[in-house]
Amino acid sequence: MPLITLEYTKNIKHHPEFAKTFQHLHELVVSTLEAKLASCKSWAVKLDDYYIADGSEPKRAFVQVTIAILTGRDLAKRERLSQTCLEYLQAIYPSAEQKIDIAVEIREIERATYSQN
Repeated sequence: MPLITLEYTKNIKHHPEFAKTFQHLHELVVSTLEAKLASCKSWAVKLDDYYIADGSEPKRAFVQVTIAILTGRDLAKRERLSQTCLEYLQAIYPSAEQKIDIAVEIREIERATYSQN
């Protein structure tokens, strides 16, 4: 069930290949949370409209990854997943050419209120 959303600002100059990025993120989710690979779903959303700080750095960009999981995973595993995903994203987004703020959020979804077929 892990749902991974990668949001990024349109001004990022160089993107890693999304399929490879998602494949690696899925592997991290599976190995850290013992989730089923078949249940992982990911998508990317390009942000055309955004505003960072006071708007004085138009080349500044950001990447926000949100991983939604069902409740029940312990905090240590969620922290480890967040940190390993952040480290991976920092490695694949070149920071020398452009300031890119990168963040990872692990969000829990209540099992009782999540429905799927």
